[in-house]
Amino acid sequence: MFLDRARLDGRLTEEKILAWESVFPDGAESDAIPTEKWVELLKKDSQIIGVMSIIFGVHANLRGANLRGANLRDADLVRANLRDTDLVRANLRDADLRGADLRDADLRDANLRGADLRDADLVRANLRDADLRGADLRDADLRDANLRGADLRDADLEGADLRDADLEGADLRGANLRDANLVRANLRDADLEGADLRDANLVRANLRDADLEGADLRDANLRDANLRGADLGFSVMNYTNTKGTGVRSFFCEFASFTTPVFVQVGCKKLPMEDLAGMDEEKIAAIEIDGVLSEVQVAWWKRYGGIIKELAAESVAEGWAKGEEG
Repeated sequence: MFLDRARLDGRLTEEKILAWESVFPDGAESDAIPTEKWVELLKKDSQIIGVMSIIFGVHANLRGANLRGANLRDADLVRANLRDTDLVRANLRDADLRGADLRDADLRDANLRGADLRDADLVRANLRDADLRGADLRDADLRDANLRGADLRDADLEGADLRDADLEGADLRGANLRDANLVRANLRDADLEGADLRDANLVRANLRDADLEGADLRDANLRDANLRGADLGFSVMNYTNTKGTGVRSFFCEFASFTTPVFVQVGCKKLPMEDLAGMDEEKIAAIEIDGVLSEVQVAWWKRYGGIIKELAAESVAEGWAKGEEG
């Protein structure tokens, strides 16, 4: 029997075995457990399912379950089937949802702070106004997901698939979106201040009125993206593809590599060779449009060293030889 094997295995505590027996007094085999019994078991012990998964390869089937407002903090739901599940306002803080199937799940206003959602399937999931601060969403599938107003500060979305996702008004400050696929994503009014967007694919993305101040857009693809009204203040754009964006017509208060030869500082250009030879004091003393504001000084203290290093690398590799394009 299932629990006989669990006792012999030794990794399942007697407390958890008793919790199982209270739900299944007549015994039950893993492949015959109905959804309502999984829900009952989950509410008794939110981690027992994960133990079963480790020992026997049993994955919870919670498809279509009503878990609205449930307290599932620290729950172990690795590879659980949560498709179409109602998790509105559920507490999933620090939950382990690696590889979970959350397609079409309703996670509005859910607390997913610090949750592990690596490789999770969140296609068409409704995460509107969800708290995803510090969540791990690496390689998660978020195609067509609704993330309007979601709090994704410091979340890790490296390699995530966000094609056609709705992130309007989302807070992505300090988020890691490196190598993320954001083709056609709606990022209107999103806050991407200080976000890492290196190598991100933003082709035809809607970034209208988005805040990209201090964002790292090196090697990102912004072809045909809508940047009307976007704040690109102090963002780093080394070899960023901005074809079709009209980005050059925007008011520039940022530093970027506009060509392999010159560095854009404010609306001025400095030869890389000049910047590469500057010390930190000289970098901090650069006048941007004639006036160096406190914000600009703070930015140079934070990013000036990076710009200088990139400029030095360019000079060392001979990229600075040539003429302005």
